[in-house]
Amino acid sequence: TVFHLLRLERERVTHATLAQSEFLMTLVDTQLQRHLAALEVLPSSIYFETLNWREFYWRVQRMLAANPSWESIMLIDAQRREEIFDLRRPFGARIPVSAMHERDLRRVVGDGKSLVSGVESHEHPMVWLYVPVHSHGKVTHVIAVSLRARVVQDTLMAYATPESIGAIVDADGD
Repeated sequence: TVFHLLRLERERVTHATLAQSEFLMTLVDTQLQRHLAALEVLPSSIYFETLNWREFYWRVQRMLAANPSWESIMLIDAQRREEIFDLRRPFGARIPVSAMHERDLRRVVGDGKSLVSGVESHEHPMVWLYVPVHSHGKVTHVIAVSLRARVVQDTLMAYATPESIGAIVDADGD
């Protein structure tokens, strides 16, 4: 009957849509993991022993230049909740960490694990990647990178069909 055929077609479309969504989520997750992997080498840097942040500032500028989808790299003192530096600004005096980072910092310091934030909207949407730096069993610093959300959008658009409708939504529904 017509109703049976319509139900079968609906199930086919639903299955195909879910399969494509799962594929795209895997692609985006892999891409985010790749960015995190690049960051996770930094905590082993000698600068976390020497605390020569001015030199580290210049070194990570090269890393930023090599990753055009990154907007900035920030180094945070996890105990004092201060930005030691943010590559969007000249190296100088420490400033308090912005309130927008506080919830994610609590999670990174508490869990001791890397974290991908939700989408943050400023002039253009971005996602923050946080990597903890451990010393003597506790998180002493956090390295944060702002990743342009456009990277995720470009990945999705590369695999979207012309008749597709899609959206990027983080865990907070943003």
